[in-house]
Amino acid sequence: MRTSSHPRQSRAIIALVCTGAAFTIFNFLLQSATAHTPATIAGLALCVVFAALVGVAHAGTWPAACVGAWLLAAMYLATVSQPDGPIWRSALPPVFVLLTLTLLATRFRRAGKEQSHLAESRHGRTAAQVCANLGVAALCAAFLHVPLAHVAAQLALAAALVEAAADTLSSEIGQAFPGSRTLLLTTGQRVPAGTDGGVSLVGTVSGFAGGATVAATCVWALHSSWVGMLLAWAAGVAGIFFDSLLGATAERRGWLGNDAVNFLSTLFAALCAAAMAQLVRL
Repeated sequence: MRTSSHPRQSRAIIALVCTGAAFTIFNFLLQSATAHTPATIAGLALCVVFAALVGVAHAGTWPAACVGAWLLAAMYLATVSQPDGPIWRSALPPVFVLLTLTLLATRFRRAGKEQSHLAESRHGRTAAQVCANLGVAALCAAFLHVPLAHVAAQLALAAALVEAAADTLSSEIGQAFPGSRTLLLTTGQRVPAGTDGGVSLVGTVSGFAGGATVAATCVWALHSSWVGMLLAWAAGVAGIFFDSLLGATAERRGWLGNDAVNFLSTLFAALCAAAMAQLVRL
């Protein structure tokens, strides 16, 4: 995962996402009479513990771990089915699956990726990278308690998580096999692994599988229908191709940094899922 060359874009993403998460958290604390139940406190504590493990394992910097805990808390509070209910009936399981899959993918054949200068920093992800990948899902959580928008927001949240997982796996696994055929999405020209906008068969299949795993977890954890999650998975898949399109155009021209590309791609997936939910009237 590359560091963004557009720090202003990255700072804007952090500000937008953290402000949205703050709205979700404070709205829950103000409106819920059961905000201080043992189950709620346990769920929030789990968010903090998991973020601490990310920092200890150097999967992310400590600022990234703190931001991650903040976003996890927002998604947990917005999606937990009942304040006194099991904490795993929330967005936490799919997010944990996403983070586990991406951690394994970044470690997969790391030595070879380091030789090709494609490996993620040993310090782990930055706060901006966390916001770029999880921020849209956290923003979608703010709309879950709007009655007319609940289903669309839930599918949008799931699609954003699917896209984040699929994009990271397709990139990391694809880069782990530098000899595989990588083509530029816009022209079909063969390019080296890790090129902005490049896609490979092994990376794409890995992304599809990882996204499907996250979508399946959402069915169980969020009480979602299989039809809805199939739509969310399709939207997430569309998002990874949109990511490659932006990489081959706007990122290669220097208009967008990697953080902005990732954020816009998850946003595209979320909007696609919300639109499909309206079209099929879920």
